[in-house]
Amino acid sequence: MKLLKSIFAISFIITLNSCGSDSKTQLAEIKDNAVEIDLKKTDYTFKVGEKSYLEMNEHGSVGAMSEVVIGDNTIIGISGDVFDYEKEQIELETGGDGGTRTYSFTALKKGTTTITARDYFRGDLQKEYILNITVE
Repeated sequence: MKLLKSIFAISFIITLNSCGSDSKTQLAEIKDNAVEIDLKKTDYTFKVGEKSYLEMNEHGSVGAMSEVVIGDNTIIGISGDVFDYEKEQIELETGGDGGTRTYSFTALKKGTTTITARDYFRGDLQKEYILNITVE
């Protein structure tokens, strides 16, 4: 039980530290030498090791959320995601204002798969985008 409490405390501290990190810096790192995925286009081809990212609007306090699902995460993997508030002063508050969630991906091995991106409003699916991914 003591070990469990220690693990919880450490994970809580890590979470607090990541909440205060600069999303602008993280976004710059994600977008550096990466291909932007446009939801209007359905077919993408990447080389092994190539990085890409996808931006989706969210507004958590009113229930507008997003999700991405990878068909085969051994072919392309999600490297992480960063939320960037539209208004800087809200950066450390939860809920708050709308912003952009940027999902980052890395092509891992040759093959084909899909990335499904979904927009939700108050839990109801509003729009679904299916992207066909080929890694060469």
